[in-house]
Amino acid sequence: MVINPLKVEAAAFSHTSMRQTRLWPGCALLLCLAASLYRFPGISNVDTMSQRADMLSKEYHDWHPPIFAAFWGILNDIWNSVTGMQITGTEVLYMTFVFMFWGGAALILRRAKNFWASFAGGAQWKFFTALALFVFLGLFELVPMLRFVWKDTAMFAAYTLALGIILNFPSPSKKLLWRIGALVTALLLLFYGTAVRHNAIFAVLPLLSLLLICFTGKRKFTFILPLTLVIWGIMLFSAHLITYRVLTTHKQYSLQEILYGDIWKLNYRSKTFDLPPPVNGRGWEPLDRDVFFAFFVETHHIVAAFHYINTYYRSKGDLGVDVYRDFNGAEDDFGELQKAWFEKVKKHPSRYFNLRKRIMLDLLRNFSFMGQTGLIYFIFSILVTGVMLYKFVRKKKFADLVPYFVVASGLLYVLPYFFIAPDAVRRYLFWFYLASFYGVVWFANELRSKATEGKKF
Repeated sequence: MVINPLKVEAAAFSHTSMRQTRLWPGCALLLCLAASLYRFPGISNVDTMSQRADMLSKEYHDWHPPIFAAFWGILNDIWNSVTGMQITGTEVLYMTFVFMFWGGAALILRRAKNFWASFAGGAQWKFFTALALFVFLGLFELVPMLRFVWKDTAMFAAYTLALGIILNFPSPSKKLLWRIGALVTALLLLFYGTAVRHNAIFAVLPLLSLLLICFTGKRKFTFILPLTLVIWGIMLFSAHLITYRVLTTHKQYSLQEILYGDIWKLNYRSKTFDLPPPVNGRGWEPLDRDVFFAFFVETHHIVAAFHYINTYYRSKGDLGVDVYRDFNGAEDDFGELQKAWFEKVKKHPSRYFNLRKRIMLDLLRNFSFMGQTGLIYFIFSILVTGVMLYKFVRKKKFADLVPYFVVASGLLYVLPYFFIAPDAVRRYLFWFYLASFYGVVWFANELRSKATEGKKF
């Protein structure tokens, strides 16, 4: 039997059917969901266990966002009362995050049906290459991120579902009840995602604007922007009210960890030895200058930086508790610390800037998503946001506001880390990765479409 190589080539590059472009992306999504269920009931860390203790005791502390623990408790209480099965762990919370995220992903995929349909009639290898990348994204990037029961996971799961609702918002022809339901659901998701991640307070603004544009049908930012700011203010005030009035949360001044860290790192870099204020009446004894410079480690997390100092004093038997420990100060202590921090930064502004810059760069350079470091996504986000601002100033039309606003949300999420990041940890970048990658895919598809049509982008 003689094989015709031309027929083999033709078979290898056969056309993609419309049915395939509808079926296989949905199957890939179900595969990713199943992989997340395999991770049940999720992985916890010290932060999760701390919030679990708050959830069980109903006595909340603000070192971690109390609304996370309160929501966890509500879910467990509902499950326990409905099923009669008493659980105290992460089971229901983990499943909630999983279905939040993959539900949002399904809605985003529904909006992307034109992207998949664009492969219909084309070579199958192109379609299945795109599908393989989608499966890789789900199984090797998103599923591992979801396996942790963290406030970071809660935030990006809630924001993803909110984005999915925005992308599929009911049209004005639909019943008002459906539109109000979609608005309220998205608002609650954005509220929750923002309340469980402090540096998300700016990231929510672009998404909130998109939601209001969908609901009102108006793109005039002289109307949308003030309305966004009003609702944003109400959202932040409500989070504060629930945290300290409804939940009667105990203040722990978690920002002090960053302020202490800055002071000690600046001491090390400037070869000075200015002692920060004491906490609850306890100072830094028996620490002295020689021991500090001999054993201090210049690493981002201040507890780790004091590791060898604490070990040294333990070996000498001079210490009941560590020189540096997780402090829980009072309001007066925190006020004194703020003054000391400000004076220290004022003395060494360039060193402070380099210190914060190094943490930020390590955060962006040391971790990757889909084969690219966070720094690449950061540069991409800056460029996209710059184009968006240019278009606003020049009053140019947008083919689609969504990718610009989503990318801006990711950028506004990561920028505050320059001031408040206590360490360089990958989970800090979860929403930034997703928002930036959404923009990358959207703009890449636009370029592909323009190239196919022979038009300029």
